[in-house]
Amino acid sequence: MTQMRKQATGGESELLPRPRKYSPREQTTILVVEDNQDEAGLIEAIFATGLSYTDVDVAFSGEEAREYLLQRDLPALVTLDLFLPDTNGLEILEWMSGNERFADVPVIIFTSSSDPEHAKRAYSLGARRYLEKPANFGGLLTAVKEELGRWIDPELHSSIA
Repeated sequence: MTQMRKQATGGESELLPRPRKYSPREQTTILVVEDNQDEAGLIEAIFATGLSYTDVDVAFSGEEAREYLLQRDLPALVTLDLFLPDTNGLEILEWMSGNERFADVPVIIFTSSSDPEHAKRAYSLGARRYLEKPANFGGLLTAVKEELGRWIDPELHSSIA
């Protein structure tokens, strides 16, 4: 597995696995883990407009997210809310980080929590980004495009940017 460097806070860098490459010519899937149906619908609409090469699947609880990740093809990316009805999103992230199957699946935390301890814990468990709601829906689309774009063939990246 190839590696890439991620600049960590404090000037250090760490090795991260380089996920598989995606192409806009193939359909990719994003899993949105969000218990609020209105917010999930808004996220789906934003992705449908800004990421025409993706399908969006939604899990409304931690249990649904776990079942999805174990039983279906892996998504290209997961957006994860921290406040779910049956578990904390950090528990899902910890579960994912402890399972080799999910090592190459980037996770973006998209939550209403502004608690710096939540952000610190999320990054320590491997989250690629930590974005706060509600003002950051546009930032979510940008972050998802950037995360997916890291693993898309360079000559094709301009067609989805």
